[in-house]
Amino acid sequence: MANITGTEGNDLLNGTPEGDRILGLAGNDTLIGFAGDDWLSGNLDDDLIYGNQGNDTAYGGRGQDIIYGGRGIDWLFGNLGNDVLHGNRDDDILYGGKGNDTVRGGKGNDRIFGDRGNDILYGDLGSNTLTGGEGSDIFVLSRDGGDFFTDFDPQEDRIGLDGINFNDLSIHQGTGDRANDTIIRDRQSGTVLAILQNVDANDLDSDKFVEDLPEIDLGILSGTRSLQDRVDDSNPIDVYKFDLAVPTSFSVRLDGLSADADLLLAQDLNNNGELEANEILFVSAEGGTTPEVKENYVLANGTYYLLVEQYEGDTDYTLTLDAVPFLRGPDRAGNSLATATDLGVLVNELSFNDWIGNGDPSDYYRFSISQATSFTMYLSALIADADVELIQDRNNNGIVDEGEVLGRSEEAGTDPEYVAVARLAPGTYYVRVLEFEGETPYQLDLLASRDSAIATEIYPTIDTNQTIQGALESSDEANPLRLGTRKDEYQLTDAIAGQVITVNLNSTEFDTYLQIFNTNTGEIIAENDDIAEGNTNSSASFVVQPNVDYGVRVTSFAPQDAGRGQYTLTTQASNPIVGTLRANNTVANEVASGELSATDLLAPGDNTRFKDSYELTNVTVGQQIQIQLASAAFDTVLQLVNAQTGAILQENDDANGSTTNSQLTFTAQAGVQYLVRATSYEANQTGPYTLTVVRPSAIVTTPLPTANQVASQLQSSILRTEVTNRIRDNVLDRNDAIAILQAGGRSGGGIDATELKDLKLLVNNSSQLNMPDSVRYFIDRIAKDATPTTNTAEFESFIGRWFLGSEPPTPVFSQDDRTDTGEAAQDFELAFTTLQGPLFGSDPSARIGHIHQGQLGDCAFLAALGATFKPQRDDSGNQTSDIINSMIVDNGDNTFTVRFYDTATLQAQYVTVDRQVAIAPNTGNLFGASAAGEVDPSNPKNWATWVPLIERAYAQWRQETGQKGIPGYNAIGQGDNLTDPLTRIVGRRAQTYTFETGRNNTADFSTIQSTLAAGGMFVMTGTASGVDRISEGLIVGGHAYTVTDAYIEGGQARVVVRNPWGVDTNVPGMGQGDPSDGFINLAYNDFSRFFTLGLGVV
Repeated sequence: MANITGTEGNDLLNGTPEGDRILGLAGNDTLIGFAGDDWLSGNLDDDLIYGNQGNDTAYGGRGQDIIYGGRGIDWLFGNLGNDVLHGNRDDDILYGGKGNDTVRGGKGNDRIFGDRGNDILYGDLGSNTLTGGEGSDIFVLSRDGGDFFTDFDPQEDRIGLDGINFNDLSIHQGTGDRANDTIIRDRQSGTVLAILQNVDANDLDSDKFVEDLPEIDLGILSGTRSLQDRVDDSNPIDVYKFDLAVPTSFSVRLDGLSADADLLLAQDLNNNGELEANEILFVSAEGGTTPEVKENYVLANGTYYLLVEQYEGDTDYTLTLDAVPFLRGPDRAGNSLATATDLGVLVNELSFNDWIGNGDPSDYYRFSISQATSFTMYLSALIADADVELIQDRNNNGIVDEGEVLGRSEEAGTDPEYVAVARLAPGTYYVRVLEFEGETPYQLDLLASRDSAIATEIYPTIDTNQTIQGALESSDEANPLRLGTRKDEYQLTDAIAGQVITVNLNSTEFDTYLQIFNTNTGEIIAENDDIAEGNTNSSASFVVQPNVDYGVRVTSFAPQDAGRGQYTLTTQASNPIVGTLRANNTVANEVASGELSATDLLAPGDNTRFKDSYELTNVTVGQQIQIQLASAAFDTVLQLVNAQTGAILQENDDANGSTTNSQLTFTAQAGVQYLVRATSYEANQTGPYTLTVVRPSAIVTTPLPTANQVASQLQSSILRTEVTNRIRDNVLDRNDAIAILQAGGRSGGGIDATELKDLKLLVNNSSQLNMPDSVRYFIDRIAKDATPTTNTAEFESFIGRWFLGSEPPTPVFSQDDRTDTGEAAQDFELAFTTLQGPLFGSDPSARIGHIHQGQLGDCAFLAALGATFKPQRDDSGNQTSDIINSMIVDNGDNTFTVRFYDTATLQAQYVTVDRQVAIAPNTGNLFGASAAGEVDPSNPKNWATWVPLIERAYAQWRQETGQKGIPGYNAIGQGDNLTDPLTRIVGRRAQTYTFETGRNNTADFSTIQSTLAAGGMFVMTGTASGVDRISEGLIVGGHAYTVTDAYIEGGQARVVVRNPWGVDTNVPGMGQGDPSDGFINLAYNDFSRFFTLGLGVV
């Protein structure tokens, strides 16, 4: 036996293959036994002790010690201080001693004694005996084994739940020899989890159990420490707490993995016990069993939390931490623009650290970027106040001139500094770190990210009256409720304003938690944990409000493994049908009397007018049907609706120029189920009405008036004269309409009731006037916006809004907390500038290669635009899109008319834009989609501009027609689903398909191939978060893609997708073919594995 003794300093003492006696003395020592039966004593200060193989005896001594027994039957004693003891394998005996200790048995049948203090006792695997001793102790219960608690006191102690929740337990009094004991079993399996000696079962209510177990406290960290543990389905997260006494260069390595696990470092800045986005310092999330490593990261003195989290599979791990005081050395940064330290080309992330102050007032760094990117930088680890700036020396004079500081952060005190720039064009930039007050170290992190400003851009959907089977898993996104829980989110579609929606969330595997939220604002609309006492399923009901987009969040009440498992999510909607009308009554007219009231549902596509819907029955294909809607209380509008798609097939406002009653005549088509909808022309009108289906023998059709007859019916002499002159060429186009409207608005100081009635007459007779549909739509909107008291200036503003594009979207974009990067929520204040260049560049028409996403999270919309192009496998295909070519019209006066379709009614709606597009004021670059990759709005190479113009139009249209108060860029830039953008662009109802068998709308390779081959059919797809890892960075998580081709080559099915970024990926070296074209060619097996959100098809 060797006698090994340390010094008064911090020692590393290694044993021999024989049994050794190792004594640490003073200092923070590391004692490592070997293969024999060792005796180890840390003695003074904070020690780390490994027994390893053999039957070892280890004493922590004074201080906060960590002791691992290793293999063999070990005796471990924490002694004084708050210690961590881990028996590891075999049948060990562990004593915490004085202090608040954490004691874990590991594998084997262990005897565990907390002794004095408030201890946490884990039996882990095996049949263990746990004795708390003095103090308020936590006896931890898990499914790993059946333990015996000898001295549990319900008045003082608690039972911790690890991977199990209270509702999973069956608690009852024992019988026979165990009559005085309480037995706790797993409710499902009946397995005994624990026996509590001399405890009355009636004393164990839910208050005696705790689900949030404390972290492992490593104390003050210095030198190197190596820890071994495990994360698995029953314990998916290990949390380590440590303190730093001085500024420290910190390194950490997580290895020894047999499955995927991640590493996260955070600081609880506001001391609220919750992990928030702005408190995450770094995340390491390599794929598979690749070690997670972060080296030489400077941290200020303070308290930190290190999380080891299971991603996929169960794994043991080794966690090695190294803490070295960060002392001031030679200045490693330049002191001017000319002498700035050159960091080279910034790709993804760079980190640097140094000191500033005490004669060194500023540090300069220089970097360049090769392609347009979003940029963020963090300055942290401060012990005195410092600031940071991003600079571009635009005139290359070596001086920071006015207007050359692109971003600046000046937080008070030692708070971290943060600068974010939405879009940086390719070029050279500088970072300047400035002393404000005092000497301080700093950690500088620079991040260039070729992606949008939000983490997840694409969401699965759930319709009204639909059931979905799902599962909460460790790989799902973290939810915002509490650390350790996960979430699945769905967008609710096809809800009608005024409808009552009930959502039910059921699971037999976890305690469910259900939230309904506004996807635009994040506001919680309704939420529920338990339906009733003892029922852990959830249910929430709400009334659909106008123009609100709803999300359904599935999560759990309990964290970690207790919040994982299968669930069933069901939506139920109140019936929107108020009655039926028969179409085959040959004896008499079919009549229904009703009343529009303020409690009715609102008309889809408008949401300011009440409506009643009737099912039209007994319809014969080829039958001519006439329906009339009459009311003395309101100006009626009658609509014929396709019940399967919601599309408005026909509508009528006034049957003729002398009545406000309505009439429709149509011929019934095969395969169509019809609804008849009664609504009003003006907003919020109510009152009784009569609906009549005219018996076939009484149907009378009146010839439509000619254009000149329409003009002669106009009551305003000003409008009658103007219209008569303008229709002489047999068309009433955009320029004609503007002149007519201006004539009416400028006469008499504004618009009056007679002129509004005349405008309505023009709209109702648009076909006879050969009026383009966009012109009809704009005149109708202006007539509805105006009132008889609208003055000339107000009326001119309406003309400007609809015909001239003079009212752009609100110049702001709000970014939520980024859980993927740690960025805090922020608002981007935008500006507008003129975008130069031709609509299609040098090409004769739109090309898919023109699509390059910017900072907005509108990948679904841009991917849907790409889906309208004919199939191609790479950027050389140069296929065309009939949809795009007809979607945007150049008006010839630097304005453009753009067409979209309402998702509820499938009616075309239009918007006009000028050349003003959103830019980031600090850079002057395009904020949203670029001009075929060019972010400079002056567009010196004349690249195609149709994408940023249509994106501006989309934001403007969504702001006009969506939820009031939601800025347009927020409406389009916070993510979407796979179907709504396609519907808005194409005008046909898009459907979602899944690759999962046994579900409705199941798709496979043949679905994609046949759909694309059919022509006029369009396909897009999406990924869930986390796919970056399984694709090794080739595919972006939470993102939408266009499906551009599907074919078979060499017997292998292949699918081609295109990233709307315009490049394959933001991971260097992971692109495919030409990495700057966005096209990725995949084997179908990989495609279906990566794109788990399925397909959106129209």
